[in-house]
Amino acid sequence: MNFDSTSLLAVHDFHAISFDDLLSLHSKNIATAQAFCEKLKAATVNKTQKTKAKKQTKDIMFNVKYMNDKQMKEWLSKHPDHQNNLSDNSDSDDTSPEALLKLLDINREVIKIPVNLIADAFQEEIKPRRNRQKDRKLKKQQELEELQRQTAEETALMPDLKKNEAEALNYKCNKLGLTQQIIKADGHCLYYAVLDQLEQRHSKQHFSSYNLPKKFEFCNDPEGFYRNLNAKTLRNLNVSYLKANRELFELMVFDDNTNKLQDFDVYCEKMENSGAWGGEIELSVFSKIFGCKIFILQESTQYSIGDEEMASNPELKLIYYKHTFALGEHYGSLRDKNITS
Repeated sequence: MNFDSTSLLAVHDFHAISFDDLLSLHSKNIATAQAFCEKLKAATVNKTQKTKAKKQTKDIMFNVKYMNDKQMKEWLSKHPDHQNNLSDNSDSDDTSPEALLKLLDINREVIKIPVNLIADAFQEEIKPRRNRQKDRKLKKQQELEELQRQTAEETALMPDLKKNEAEALNYKCNKLGLTQQIIKADGHCLYYAVLDQLEQRHSKQHFSSYNLPKKFEFCNDPEGFYRNLNAKTLRNLNVSYLKANRELFELMVFDDNTNKLQDFDVYCEKMENSGAWGGEIELSVFSKIFGCKIFILQESTQYSIGDEEMASNPELKLIYYKHTFALGEHYGSLRDKNITS
C-alpha cells in the first residue's frame, strides 16, 4: 500500500488563507495520514511486514509534518503584520516564540510547529543544535519532492491505464455475453473468484468427478464439502493437492521478486495459512482438481488453463485486473449475463 499524497489538502493562496484555517488544514492532513498509517499497520500479517509498515509510517508522518512546517513558514512570510496582531491582544511585552505559541493556543500534540519557524518570521536569533539525522531526512525529502515533480510531469503524458483497462474489459465482456462480478480485494481474491464460479457453474452432481486428494478433509464427503465451501476450504484443498503431487510442482514454485526457487514446504505453509495471493500455479491445481478448464480474461488477451482432454466439467471463468484496483493485481469472477444472483 502506498500513501497517495494527492489526498492531502493543499494551500493555493497563502495571502488569502487565515492562520486558523491553515492550522485546521494541517490538522486534517495529519489525521488523513494517521488514518492511512493505521490501515497500513492493520494489514500486516508477519514481522517483516510490520517492520516495513513501521518505517513507512515514520516516513509518511515526517513528510506530512515537513509539508506543514514549510507551509507555515511560507504563510508567516506573507503576513509580516501577524506579530503586531498578536501583540495587540496581549497584556505582556514578551514576544518570544514560546509566548507566541501560548497566545496562539496551538495543540502541539496535533500540529507541531517548530519554534524556529516563528522565530525566523520575527527575526529572532535561535541557534538549535545541529541534527545530522534531520539534515539527512530533509535532503531525502528534497530529493523525493524533485522525484515526485518529475514523476508528475511524466504521468501527465501517460495514458489513463485504469480507464483504458476498464473500457477494454467492458467491451470484451459485452461481446462474450459475460458480466463482471467484483470480488473483495483482501489477498484471497483468486479463491473467492473460484468459489463464486463453483457456485454458478458446478453443482453436487460434479463432485464424483472431482480429483480430490485422499488426505483432504472432505475427500469422500460431498455434503461436508459444499456445506464448508469457502476461501479457507479452497486454500486447504489446493495445498493438499500440491503436497500429494509434490514431484509435479516442486520445481515450479519460483519467487517472482528474486526469480529463485522457493522451499516447497515453506511455500505450501504460506499459501495455506496466510493471505498470500494465488496465481497460475493455484489455477492449474484447481483445473486438475475440478476436471475443467479455467478461462482468464485480461485487458489485452484471453486464455485458458487446463488439459482439454481431461476437462469434463463446465469451464470456470475469471477476469484479471492489473490497473483497476489500488492494491494492484486482482482476480474477479465472470458470470453469464442471464445469471443475476
